[in-house]
Amino acid sequence: MVFFSSRFSKFLIVAVAGTTIDFSTFYIFHWWLLLPLVPSNILSVSLAITNAFFCNRAWTFADSTRKSKLRFFQYFYYSSIGLLINTMIVWTFADIVPVYFAKTVAIAVMLLFNYNANKHFVFRVK
Repeated sequence: MVFFSSRFSKFLIVAVAGTTIDFSTFYIFHWWLLLPLVPSNILSVSLAITNAFFCNRAWTFADSTRKSKLRFFQYFYYSSIGLLINTMIVWTFADIVPVYFAKTVAIAVMLLFNYNANKHFVFRVK
């Protein structure tokens, strides 16, 4: 089962780091710098995605058979889809529930989407 694999455990550790980056930079952009919700979310998620790429490439999916340049573009293609999903969730629910609850739901959905996209398309295993 995927939830008990070493690879998924590593992915979760990287995701926790990414979530920390995402939440903290979102807070800075939205609450301190007073940027609107959507730009704050796009910036914070983009920073988390960039960090996660390098961590996943070097550690989580280190045994991948994909070439680096192709992997980079595929990663950012699927991450962009995840970013769109994340932003739509935050934007849709921020008026209904507290913004950080909406962001937490968005991150959970993006986590599952990104893991499957990375495992099956970006970082194919030997």
